Amino acid sequence: MSTQVEIFGAKYTFDGDDPEHIRQLAEYVNAKMHETAQHIKNVTTSKVAVLAAMNLAEELFTLRTALDRSSQQAADRLDQLLALTRSLGSAAPVQNPGDE
Repeated sequence: MSTQVEIFGAKYTFDGDDPEHIRQLAEYVNAKMHETAQHIKNVTTSKVAVLAAMNLAEELFTLRTALDRSSQQAADRLDQLLALTRSLGSAAPVQNPGDE
């Protein structure tokens, strides 16, 4: 299925199963390019595209780093919980005074 979008004044056609997702991606890229163009003067569209791509790559790397850090923290916590569970399981059972 083809979906036509406009990014930074140019029309593009993309093939994909989810037209709404393609439109959302295009809107995001378009917004990033316009945001980038506001901060620099007298540059070509291709330069704006490269600078916007660098900004998007920075976002991606930042999110990946945060995700890796969160995943590692979750794995560490899981290891701690497993160790605690094992230590509780190997502890001698406590007898209540009325159990005799």
